[in-house]
Amino acid sequence: MVQMASQAVTTSQVGNKGFTLFEVLITFTLIALVIGLASFMIHPSLEKYKIKKFLDTFHHELNIAHGLALQSGKRILFNIDPKSRSFWADEREKHNIPEEIEVRGKNLKVNVGEKTAIVFYPDGSCSGGTIFLRYGEKLWECVLNPATGVSTIHQASS
Repeated sequence: MVQMASQAVTTSQVGNKGFTLFEVLITFTLIALVIGLASFMIHPSLEKYKIKKFLDTFHHELNIAHGLALQSGKRILFNIDPKSRSFWADEREKHNIPEEIEVRGKNLKVNVGEKTAIVFYPDGSCSGGTIFLRYGEKLWECVLNPATGVSTIHQASS
């Protein structure tokens, strides 16, 4: 017959298998601090991404309008509507202009109601002009060459 000795189990023999409330609170505080600091670093990057995406989409849609005019043999309007804060090329989906971005034109000859339109012609030319896009202190110029219909966007000095 085997006899088992009964021994009292104490915490010193097993070891501490849990965390104290203080340790948990310190851990959560450090995690919250790291997340808070990371959000301050990420926020400007998100704003830059949003502006870059808008500029890329705006320029891409101008190029699409130019290409559509060449391909279809018809004039294509690139519309900018400040009231609805949107832009689009004929028969294409509208894109929103972010509230933070101010859009102004210079030497844009075509006005359709409250909208401004740039006309792209089948021969590759366009009505021309300059579109200024401002976000805070930063300013971009979108120049439309009337002879070639080519658009370029570059950051201008404020």
